[in-house]
Amino acid sequence: IVAYQEMLQSGLDPSEDIMKAIIASCTKEGKWEFALSTFSRMLSAGMKPSLILFNSIINSLGKAGQDELAFRMYHLLKKSGLKPDQYTWSALLSGLYRSGRCWDCLELFQGIKAKHPTLLNDHLYNIALMSCEKLGQWEHGLQLLWMMEKSGLKISVVSYNHVIGACEVASEPKVALKVYQRMIHQRCLPDTFTHLSVIRACIWGSLWTEVEDILEVILPFVIILSMFK
Repeated sequence: IVAYQEMLQSGLDPSEDIMKAIIASCTKEGKWEFALSTFSRMLSAGMKPSLILFNSIINSLGKAGQDELAFRMYHLLKKSGLKPDQYTWSALLSGLYRSGRCWDCLELFQGIKAKHPTLLNDHLYNIALMSCEKLGQWEHGLQLLWMMEKSGLKISVVSYNHVIGACEVASEPKVALKVYQRMIHQRCLPDTFTHLSVIRACIWGSLWTEVEDILEVILPFVIILSMFK
């Protein structure tokens, strides 16, 4: 970046490759303002940024909590004649989630599902499920799980955990147990986060028998693991 600034001060015009490298470095280091100014210089020079470059900046803006700027960049991407891909949607969804705009995140996900269903993957679903967990939207979370199964996507323990977490937030211990049983039936191995969330939900609901049943399953593994510490 320092070398680039010295080049500008010397009145030299950096090449397109140099500006792309600068933007890549800036977005990686979280220097989104410098990335935007370099991007603007590219446009002024008549250069056409690639989809990868747009995605990089959108992702950087989302991480910085600059979701409005990220969407302005998205609209500019579309005006440039480029089509958003999975990385574009992932960056936008993540940006909304990080800004606490979980309802907007779910709304955008529904829009992607309606207009670009072929671009949906497990990562995009998981971002939507994270929003469901944050909001305690267990019903919506269950619908997304069903959609994932119907689409033939492999559902990871992370996806189940988000739905169980949504049940915990919404104080729905019985639903949390059903999701827990479903993941076991699907041969998806629960992890520590799964068990902690289900146990907390059951304790809140005074489902002591269920708590004991879960503890009977996990305690032998805890004992074995403690022997190797």
